[in-house]
Amino acid sequence: MKKSLITASCLFYSFFVFSEELPILTKKEYTGYVAPGYNSAHICEIYASNKVVISNTYGQFNYSITKSVDLSGNYKNMLENAEQGPFKSYTYPMDVGSLIYEGNILQNNGTYKKVKLGTKMGNNWSIENQSVGAYGLRLALDDLCK
Repeated sequence: MKKSLITASCLFYSFFVFSEELPILTKKEYTGYVAPGYNSAHICEIYASNKVVISNTYGQFNYSITKSVDLSGNYKNMLENAEQGPFKSYTYPMDVGSLIYEGNILQNNGTYKKVKLGTKMGNNWSIENQSVGAYGLRLALDDLCK
């Protein structure tokens, strides 16, 4: 009895943990080191459930927008292509603003695998994913995150 109760609890917990939907694509933009109140952050998340969530922070003021979109095509294939790279890294100061593009691939076991699509420091690449898939997904993020 005790063993079956523990097994049922573990199954419920694993279903709860693995059922959380992560965004398939994310674009994050942050200011560099600035005086308090001059900071800003823009986070855009695109979900397979056809929604885009854009969250903005300006100093101590926050707001978010959720909009419906109609996603189609094989973004998973593009993410798998992007995962392979090639990647090119550059060295830049860490105190400038950053722009981070990422994706998540849903694995067969219900977990997600993060894919780096590129990171800019200021206007220059810090990590550049030079794959065709990453290029197309970054363009989609730039367009959907307006």
